[in-house]
Amino acid sequence: MREDDLSGLQARSSNALADTAGLAGAATSWPCRNASAVDARHQTEGELEMPTLSSRRGSRVIPILALGLILVAIAVLAASGNARSLATCTPSTWIPVPVSHQSKGGGHTACDAGAPMWAYDVRLVNRAGTALAETLHTAQDQSGSGDRWTPLATCTGAYIHNFYYINVGGTGRSDTSGEYGSPTPC
Repeated sequence: MREDDLSGLQARSSNALADTAGLAGAATSWPCRNASAVDARHQTEGELEMPTLSSRRGSRVIPILALGLILVAIAVLAASGNARSLATCTPSTWIPVPVSHQSKGGGHTACDAGAPMWAYDVRLVNRAGTALAETLHTAQDQSGSGDRWTPLATCTGAYIHNFYYINVGGTGRSDTSGEYGSPTPC
């Protein structure tokens, strides 16, 4: 490096240090001077003046808080709607037990609180799929949990099972029992 370049570099770095020292002094003394000026103004005007930087931050915080509150409200409303739509009913049935070559088909519906109304179809069916007895209720007017039955049917010599279907607010669900008849049919 040449001597002229070296001396120029040293001069620039000493000027930069002086500027930095001046800024540090100004930074430490500025708030004190500014605070006394603001205090004097408050005593004469009687009101507080917000700095520009704080005003900008405040104007950014309000929309963010509003957006946050809106999102929380949407989440709460969506959760309450889902809780109601998740309430449903579940069908179950059992192996029919014939007495004197006669039996009934049956099923049980277990419903959650707030479940929609439902309709049902319960059948006593032989192995070939023919309904020996059936109770079909198509109106969506059933509510709560409970058992549903077919009329008593003769099942002599048949292998039988129960089939139970429910329609809960437009969604179908079913259950089929195991078969009765092994080793001796109805």
